[in-house]
Amino acid sequence: MAGTIISAVRKRLYDFSGVASGTTQEIIVADQIDLLQWTQVAFLLQVHSSNTFNGTMNVVIFGQSLSMDDPGLDFVDRSLSVSKLIDGTVSAKTYFVIPYLDTVPPMARVVIQGNKTSVGALLNATISLQVRAQN
Repeated sequence: MAGTIISAVRKRLYDFSGVASGTTQEIIVADQIDLLQWTQVAFLLQVHSSNTFNGTMNVVIFGQSLSMDDPGLDFVDRSLSVSKLIDGTVSAKTYFVIPYLDTVPPMARVVIQGNKTSVGALLNATISLQVRAQN
């Protein structure tokens, strides 16, 4: 069971405080993470700090592949996705293991969705994400 740890998203603050109440914004934070050679994948999410009392943040990992005919065109499979919701119950220094589905796609895209549910100043979190991959 040889494996490796891949840094997918370095520790960074993602701030959705400027999003209007009742709306959702989506940010792509990592794209084309190579998973082709691995048969088992889990994502290791660390929440370093969070201010999510005015909404929620959702970290979503989608399956992704490229077209051999047009390498500039990528396909994101939203049916091959896993996610972790960060809300007011998630405290700082929290660590989550998010196992991927049985079918590991060739690549992955990581998206953070900010959903502001009430009027308030803060909706942000500092996170980092690694991939634990093995055969």
